[in-house]
Amino acid sequence: MATIKVLDSRHEFTVRWQAGPDADAAEIVTSFPLEAAEGGARVTIYESGCDRVPGDVGLALAAQATEDYAASLEGLKAHLEGVMA
Repeated sequence: MATIKVLDSRHEFTVRWQAGPDADAAEIVTSFPLEAAEGGARVTIYESGCDRVPGDVGLALAAQATEDYAASLEGLKAHLEGVMA
C-alpha cells in the first residue's frame, strides 16, 4: 500500500511505499513532477529507494518499475491522443 506524500495536481504527485511487509523494509519514493511543455505538459518519473533493498531484489524492483512505467506512459499517451483527436 502506498501513502500519498505530495499531491499538487498542477505540479507534482509523490507516493511512498514499503518494499516489503515488515516495518524495516526499505521505503520507496516515486515522484511524478509535471512541467508545462509546448502544446501540453511533460511528466517525469523519479523513483528512489530500490538501492536500499538487499540483494538482487532491489535491482528486480527497479527493472520491473521501469517496464511498468513505460507501459503506463504509452497507454496514457495513446489515451490522450485519442481524446484530443
